[in-house]
Amino acid sequence: MTDLNRSNNSSLTSLETTNTLKGVAILTVLINHYLNFNVSGDYLGFANLWVSIFFIVSGYGIYLSLERKFIEGCTFRGVLIFYYHRFVRVFPLLWLALLLWNLLGNSKVSIWMILGIHGEGLFWFIPALLQCYLISIFIFYKLTKDPKIFTIILTIIVFLLNILAAYKQIPEYVTEFLVFTNANYRGVFLLNILLFSFGMQLSHYFSSNPTCLPRSKTSKQGAFFFLLILIILICIAFAKYFLPTSLSFYFQIVPLLLIGLLCFYSFRSHVKNSLLAYFGSISYSLYLFHGVFYLFVARLDQFQKNSITGLSWTIILFPIFIFSCTKIEETTSFLGKKLVSKINYLGGE
Repeated sequence: MTDLNRSNNSSLTSLETTNTLKGVAILTVLINHYLNFNVSGDYLGFANLWVSIFFIVSGYGIYLSLERKFIEGCTFRGVLIFYYHRFVRVFPLLWLALLLWNLLGNSKVSIWMILGIHGEGLFWFIPALLQCYLISIFIFYKLTKDPKIFTIILTIIVFLLNILAAYKQIPEYVTEFLVFTNANYRGVFLLNILLFSFGMQLSHYFSSNPTCLPRSKTSKQGAFFFLLILIILICIAFAKYFLPTSLSFYFQIVPLLLIGLLCFYSFRSHVKNSLLAYFGSISYSLYLFHGVFYLFVARLDQFQKNSITGLSWTIILFPIFIFSCTKIEETTSFLGKKLVSKINYLGGE
């Protein structure tokens, strides 16, 4: 089987799995942020861990995309087209979300947020993901040469950087820059890059080993998928409510490793769930606009906490919100393809 055939096969068999995993992550984010907005209590941190799935599956998909684009070699024009695709996918919806957030929440939007360099509140994730996109071609190149050496070197760099930062052995402006660019996911600098790289390595592994292509799904495989999710939830709750704060930080690595296992297992076994995959297919719009949706509902209920009325409005309007996000995704996908086709036409393709 040729590299191109392996890449196409992997792309087709992993799309539903990718969307299923993203569906798990985005539903967790929606539930966690609803509790943060509307229910008294401390619910911070539950969704934050699941966001790591977005970094991993993004790396997985980007590797397949780069493999298709650069199967015959990396060209300057190919690099420009790749980044143009990312720009069209990320920024128009981001700008719309920031505009609505500003109008509805009276929140200031800085030029750094518009450029995707800095993010506040719900928008912290965008700069962290864009950093991964910026260096994805470099990671792809290194993985095709020597994935083991690259993984070891990257892990050592991330480890040393965090040790030096913890003991204040690097210039303060470097630390401030990393914090400003939201490169301190879960309190670990460049963890987003490490997770994204892991996703690219999974993709490289499966596309390079035909014998490890996803197997057909069985009921037992689906059951184990949800069992892993339950175990991760138990680990998160244990760390948050039963461990001292000092130990809780270190224990968070356990559910993070389990999420890595969940992603590996899901791609290996081609796990898919139609409902989760649907939510995953519109996860970017859901992520960007759910804060606006919650703000709108909160205004209807005059920002009351623990309100049954607010919960009722959320349930009633939620299908409309989902429908709107679906249409937004369809529209931007259509316009994006038109813009990409125009660029290809002007470039002679």
